[in-house]
Amino acid sequence: MKLLHQKSIYESNYDEALQHDIEIDNIMSKLFSLPNFLSEFQLRFEDDYHKEMNVPLDYESYLHNIFDFIAEQDIKNGVDVHLTEEGNLCFMAYGQSYTIRSTGVSDVVRTSVTVIAKDEAGNQVDFSQHFNTPVQEKEQMNKIKSEQVL
Repeated sequence: MKLLHQKSIYESNYDEALQHDIEIDNIMSKLFSLPNFLSEFQLRFEDDYHKEMNVPLDYESYLHNIFDFIAEQDIKNGVDVHLTEEGNLCFMAYGQSYTIRSTGVSDVVRTSVTVIAKDEAGNQVDFSQHFNTPVQEKEQMNKIKSEQVL
């Protein structure tokens, strides 16, 4: 999966989080400019504890409902947006932190919601045709360094 913004909200400082919010707003605007495709929202728990405790869930809805759906999840620590290898959108929600008493292991509730949309003809929508993945900061720095060597 590739991030659709520069940096994960989970790894961002205050200033980077402000930039992340702007990028998410731009993604929302672009998504709302697309037709309201019939979609499947695949909800999966990604952290180890909740993955074992919950079954995967699939919901049928419309594309423009995704942000309302995401808002119903535990998003205490923010949301990232990814583009999957299959061309679907995947929202990763970072929720409340927790510690398992029996093991002392700490983690954060992580929930992914993958959006699989179909156009009017029933063909799967390839979101890579609508969203560009930015060159990540580390990749940009490596490119600059390699160009300086030449």
